[in-house]
Amino acid sequence: MEEVVLLLNEAQAAELAEGVYPESNLIDFNVKPDVRTQYGVKDMIELIFGVRHEGKIFTVKKRVTRTISSGTNYTPPSSLYCVAMALLDGAPFPAKLVLSELVGKPCQVLIKNRTDSKGRVWSNVAEVLRPQRKPTGPLLRQT
Repeated sequence: MEEVVLLLNEAQAAELAEGVYPESNLIDFNVKPDVRTQYGVKDMIELIFGVRHEGKIFTVKKRVTRTISSGTNYTPPSSLYCVAMALLDGAPFPAKLVLSELVGKPCQVLIKNRTDSKGRVWSNVAEVLRPQRKPTGPLLRQT
């Protein structure tokens, strides 16, 4: 049986090295209304991912604003939109996004570590990527 390691804060003590973790999936989410941010009070969604690494499952979190925008020529897409597109894995974006339908979907998680003013190193979910593709046949055509 695999050991499950719970990392409870948004920025977690660096249990994971920086890099892409291909065996990941969204395992849960929490809606956090009225969170104070540097840009004012926002509704946030805390996305919880399971990351399999060296026989253990780590949980890591990413907070995103509740806004969904695919972006324009002048603005980038919202973080929630980017995460949803990775979890949808090429499927068309739905007219109504139901987060509970994304729970369990596979993905890859990019972990970046940062050091705080006290010298502690924290792991953060920098990006959520589409699931890793498995080769379905020979990569080179034989002639």
